[in-house]
Amino acid sequence: SGSDARNRKLTYASLLGVEAAGLKAEAYLRSALANLRKVRGDRKALEALAALAAFACRRDN
Repeated sequence: SGSDARNRKLTYASLLGVEAAGLKAEAYLRSALANLRKVRGDRKALEALAALAAFACRRDN
């Protein structure tokens, strides 16, 4: 539908520019990882999740 096409255009990359969107994503990642490190539980699972998130942010999309 028309609104779907409009929503696809309203991405961080299109609104902020690719570099600024990447910086915003990295800031969100750092915040999420800091919060994950505060969670008690299976450290292996949290570290695996942190590694996956870090890999996703480093990807050259």
